[in-house]
Amino acid sequence: MNFQKIKSRMALVLALVSLCSAAFLLPAGQVWAQEFPSKPIKFIKFIVPFPPGSGTDTSARYFGKKLGELTGQPVVVENRPGANGFIAAKALLSAPADGYIVFVGSNSSLAVNVALFKKLPYDPQTDMAPLTMMMRAPTVLVVPPNSPYKTLADLIGAAKAQPGKFNYAAGSAGYQLMLEALNDSAHLDIRNVPFKGASEALIAIASGSVDMAAASPRATPSGTNARC
Repeated sequence: MNFQKIKSRMALVLALVSLCSAAFLLPAGQVWAQEFPSKPIKFIKFIVPFPPGSGTDTSARYFGKKLGELTGQPVVVENRPGANGFIAAKALLSAPADGYIVFVGSNSSLAVNVALFKKLPYDPQTDMAPLTMMMRAPTVLVVPPNSPYKTLADLIGAAKAQPGKFNYAAGSAGYQLMLEALNDSAHLDIRNVPFKGASEALIAIASGSVDMAAASPRATPSGTNARC
């Protein structure tokens, strides 16, 4: 990735990134003509662009449970990972705009993709209608439990001394952008190993098959043995 080429495009979406850690969206064109929910036997579906165990997924399941309790409607979470969120976004746009299909977007699918790709199969501003902010979460840099690097300075020093040897796991375009920013600012050559979500990236960290990863604390349970 040429980080310099996307800096100007990033400036256009930085405000959106700050607002879209995770948010509920509906297909554009939704009209609230009657009280919701109006179909007692129909379920509400949350479409999540990441696999189970990711920060967005765990948040969607928590809010889905609470929404079900409040409305008396069954809420299901459908994971549609892959292709930087394109698969999940297409699933939303092909669904009826009846208020029962909700896309649980993230900064990657709603903002970062706009900076990274010249052409998207969806437009977050015109194809989707924002419903509400769901949550915000920090990002942590983690290494395998047996990593010899105890601090960020240690890791950067080793990566500078051995250009191209180190790699990072990125479970989304947002995490990839963060680590490419580290590459750019520290003049490093750490290679990207893409994954469909943070949960898969953390499995790679736990096994020691990658050197580092960026992830939400919501996706870093103690069972992964990752070290922050």
